[in-house]
Amino acid sequence: MLERYRKLIEHYVKNPHNGLGEDHHILPVSLGGEYYPKVRLSHRAHYVAHRMLWKAIGGKMTTAFHFMTTNKRYPDNRITSKEYAVLKEEFVRHQTGYKHTAESKKKMSEAKTGENRKPFTAEHKKNISKAQTGEKNHQYGKTPSAEHKKKISEANMGHETSAETRKKIGEAKTGKKRKPFSAEWKKNLSASATGRKHSAETLKKMRESHKKRRAIV
Repeated sequence: MLERYRKLIEHYVKNPHNGLGEDHHILPVSLGGEYYPKVRLSHRAHYVAHRMLWKAIGGKMTTAFHFMTTNKRYPDNRITSKEYAVLKEEFVRHQTGYKHTAESKKKMSEAKTGENRKPFTAEHKKNISKAQTGEKNHQYGKTPSAEHKKKISEANMGHETSAETRKKIGEAKTGKKRKPFSAEWKKNLSASATGRKHSAETLKKMRESHKKRRAIV
């Protein structure tokens, strides 16, 4: 398969594609080819090249080819059901437990540094709210199980916000005023708290938490 890949690349090196297409690293970046020359391929040839690399190498090439089979940008991304099953299984195995290296994390951080997302417009915020309100919300009508609540509690147990983080939160909120609660909101809050009694253990935890806060202040 690698021999077929080599011949495909050689053909396009000698006969560069002039129409719509994409630049392809002769040696993929994930395999150390960041500074290797590129070759101009048609969309179809680019797809075929990555299919060959997946068949021959697997590993990181699985992720690249999986992306191409699920991206509408590639009109010729049709594979057989058998190939798709194999590809999907390899992709899941490759992604499970995968962790970025320190170097990779550093590069991602540097690439994002200085980038600021444009603020959402009022209309955009309204549309997001509509899309997640009522039955459209994925948590609508669901009540967390006792086991789920226990896991959340255990995950947060012992967590303490650093002084630096508290300082940043304070600076971000300085000068900002919360909107007054509506009458309906107050009524719902009151109804949810009516008749509720904290256990002795919960009261003890609350007292300890308040003591820590006073000590910090």
